[in-house]
Amino acid sequence: MTAIAAKIPDKEVLKEKIRQAGKKVEEKATKVPNAVWYTLFGLGALYAGVQIFKSLGKNENDEEFDDGEEEVEKKETTDGSTKASITKNEALSIANGQAQVMRSIGAWFDIEELTKPLESLNGKDLQLVYNAFGTRFYDRLLVAGGGSYDLHSISLDLGAWYQNELEDDEKEIMREIWVKSNLNLGI
Repeated sequence: MTAIAAKIPDKEVLKEKIRQAGKKVEEKATKVPNAVWYTLFGLGALYAGVQIFKSLGKNENDEEFDDGEEEVEKKETTDGSTKASITKNEALSIANGQAQVMRSIGAWFDIEELTKPLESLNGKDLQLVYNAFGTRFYDRLLVAGGGSYDLHSISLDLGAWYQNELEDDEKEIMREIWVKSNLNLGI
């Protein structure tokens, strides 16, 4: 029986082993929150990188743009308007507002944020806004979600942005507004 008793560890030895095991568990437990912080930091850095990448596209604050004035003058409208009632800068401001609302990552927007600035415009104004929008970088992964998962941005016009961002009932609302412009936006 003494041989068996010799194999049983002393109480103090057992307590020390339990203490050591507790320290190991505690060390591992403190590493988990660090991993969470590193993950959040990484996501923040990714978000900042995406924003910088997007800013490399068209400069939305640039007040000089090819407004296609000759094209706007020649293009007929369905509301009979023959002259724009807004300036090029106002058209650019409205176009930038459309992009800003749709560009909000992960945010669902109210369709009124897009329609309100457009409702009082005539057909020529809408043509000017469309031209002011031009083509802008659209990131298929972070903005559209779902469909394509590559990280390459593509340049799309306003109609294509609407096509990717709006639900069917919202597209119908936009078609009712944009019909005055006599432009085929593809929505």
